[in-house]
Amino acid sequence: RRSSDLVILDVLKSNVRLEEVYHETARHAFDFCRQNQRPQEFKRLCETLRKNFQDLGKNTGKVPLHQVNVTHPDTIMRTLETRCKQLQIATEVDLWRESYVTATEIYELMSKARPKPHLRSMYYEYLGQIFWKSENHLFHAFACLKNLMFVKAAKQNLSKDELQLLASKAVLATLCVPFQKNSDIHATLELTTEGSSSPHEKAKKHAQLFNVQSVPTRESIATQLAEK
Repeated sequence: RRSSDLVILDVLKSNVRLEEVYHETARHAFDFCRQNQRPQEFKRLCETLRKNFQDLGKNTGKVPLHQVNVTHPDTIMRTLETRCKQLQIATEVDLWRESYVTATEIYELMSKARPKPHLRSMYYEYLGQIFWKSENHLFHAFACLKNLMFVKAAKQNLSKDELQLLASKAVLATLCVPFQKNSDIHATLELTTEGSSSPHEKAKKHAQLFNVQSVPTRESIATQLAEK
């Protein structure tokens, strides 16, 4: 079943008229992997989708009318919605490194097209889960703060209960961040990035996923919470 899905995805990947079918097939395959607890097949599926998108982006010059154009806003939005579903399933089947890689792809896509509000909130929610799983309490708290700030600004009919839940979650997450000296504040950032980067460099990469240049601290998060 999953092999046939991969074949179908390969056939559909570049035809603009079948683009919606391509993404529907990918989402059905995600659901199959979750329902049947197939993490390795899910990982292979993610790798296939990633390669297909990268291959389409390698084309130079004018894109033929029949071919998917990865720079077109509609294509970016479809891909973004599929990647958010992918992020959700990756956390549910405990593929945390895959979750982090998918989150970095979502960040790149969001920089090219404005996502629907619920997708950005979903992105912050699952980033928080990734960092909580890695015991990176600093960035877990920052994700909770960013979600609170975004939902409060973007959702016009935000209920008092929903706001209180998001605020309480951000406050409790901040309280979980350990007090540390400046010299070792990033010592716990051992998660998802490859290579021999220093803890500070890894922290800067994490911060970029929130579209900020400086690494947050317990104090900076608490200050922003107090202001909100």
